[in-house]
Amino acid sequence: MPNLEELIELVNDAKNAEIGQGWHSWNKKESKNNKPYSSSPLFKEIIANFQEAAKRRIKPNVNFINQPDELQHWTPLHRVTYTGRLCRIKDLIKAQADPTLLTQMGRNLLHQAAELGRQEVMQYALQLMNQIATETFRDHQNPIDINLRDTWGETSLHIAAENSANCVKELVSNGAIRSIR
Repeated sequence: MPNLEELIELVNDAKNAEIGQGWHSWNKKESKNNKPYSSSPLFKEIIANFQEAAKRRIKPNVNFINQPDELQHWTPLHRVTYTGRLCRIKDLIKAQADPTLLTQMGRNLLHQAAELGRQEVMQYALQLMNQIATETFRDHQNPIDINLRDTWGETSLHIAAENSANCVKELVSNGAIRSIR
């Protein structure tokens, strides 16, 4: 499985390739260079998108950093937050991942961080929330709502209450409303 940097490099290489390039042969070339991209679902989506663009002889204009997957409609940032990979979260933010996007079930980054219950991941997600609220973050469309209810009516505090007392403390100290039922 490729690491995040390799996938970002792949996307950049693919975006800068010539219009109409044969993506099947490009995939084989990358595999020969010991880059096992073919095992990655994101890679498969990237290649499918670029193959379609090549057939239509156009340059693809897709933001893969914020592209939801087909399985759960999660962006890469949702996935790495859910799995607690803090260094990957920071890599994606640096690569301009949008922390304000919601999952198909109406969950934000705080919901994803609460699922795992790792305090350092929750702290970073809250730091992003506060940066966006004070407009010190780059362009954004929506704030990260600490009291947002997902499809099931759960807030990040509800989820954290099942997984981590430390995350509950972090959320409450950053304004989560305890009385939401």
